[in-house]
Amino acid sequence: MREDNWHWVTVSGYTENGNEKQVILSNCGERQVRPATLLFDRNPGNTLRLLYFKVPAHE
Repeated sequence: MREDNWHWVTVSGYTENGNEKQVILSNCGERQVRPATLLFDRNPGNTLRLLYFKVPAHE
């Protein structure tokens, strides 16, 4: 696998601009605001993976 054919992008926020929903991304250390529909584009080159952590509540 070539080193430059993938990278991490983190969704770091969400906002609305008028009627358009937008996501705030951290892309290679740079902040970007893009249309939320970008997350659901059908393109065989796009891969979306989600990791979720939950911290158990202390009793």
